[in-house]
Amino acid sequence: MQKTKCLVMLIGVILLSFQIFATDHSGTISSNETWYVGGSPHHITGDLTVANGITLTIQAGCTVKFNGDYIFTIYGVLSANGTSGSHITITSNAGTPAAGDWDYIYFNGADAGCLLNYCDIRYGGLAYGNILMYNSGTNVVITNSTIEQSGTAGIYLNNSSSPTISDCIIQNNTTYGIYCNSTSSYPDISDCSILNNGSYAIATYANNVKDITGTMTISGNTYNSVYIYSATVYTGTWLDHNVPYVIGGNITVDNEDSLTIDPDCEIRFNGNYQLQIQGTLIADGTPSEHITFTSNLEPQNPG
Repeated sequence: MQKTKCLVMLIGVILLSFQIFATDHSGTISSNETWYVGGSPHHITGDLTVANGITLTIQAGCTVKFNGDYIFTIYGVLSANGTSGSHITITSNAGTPAAGDWDYIYFNGADAGCLLNYCDIRYGGLAYGNILMYNSGTNVVITNSTIEQSGTAGIYLNNSSSPTISDCIIQNNTTYGIYCNSTSSYPDISDCSILNNGSYAIATYANNVKDITGTMTISGNTYNSVYIYSATVYTGTWLDHNVPYVIGGNITVDNEDSLTIDPDCEIRFNGNYQLQIQGTLIADGTPSEHITFTSNLEPQNPG
């Protein structure tokens, strides 16, 4: 009996020590800072900002937990460089975590050098997505990471945000896997798995489709398609990713530019829209891999 009591007390002390040695963060980080594994878990207890010109480094193996619906804003640099054997986890601190427990990581005019590598980011997206970008150019790289369980989109891009997103798993988000809400954003998306999201796998503008490259795995989403908004298309190729392209607005291939559509692609029009060719359209299928232009509406009817 005495041994049992001692064991219970020891477990209590250990659990308490985890709470004591958690590191709390909120407010503005105004000088370069590193979050170490020794201070993990790192709790975000209020809105947190990395100031312009400042670098926050998160060490491989760290766990970061949001204590509520807070925003983590990056004006400077966030360098979260995990490894294949030591991921960085960014998640909710709720006892029973759920999508939308915290708000989002917000790259707002972020400085060059932002990196999320081998990061597992989950249970955010109270608004927009787990990750929101605004006016951050090509300054953000997301690679080898899992973005999941957002209350909205996995990644939401706005106003001149053109990140590199490669070798990522983007899954189980409430709406889109990746949502691009700007004709001035040109995300470079390659070799990603976009799975089991609640709307389209990717929604983007027509001028961005050429930058979806590599081996893309798209399945289990409510709409296993790439949804394309109206825009002018410049020279590039729409590759066959084994899912349809759904046209959601009028698209123009600009004068002196060329749009190439790969064999076996399926182009579906989601309404009375047109693909207007002022330059060149190259849609060169093969006997076994036709290119299909059709309606996305059910039932399909002429016109």
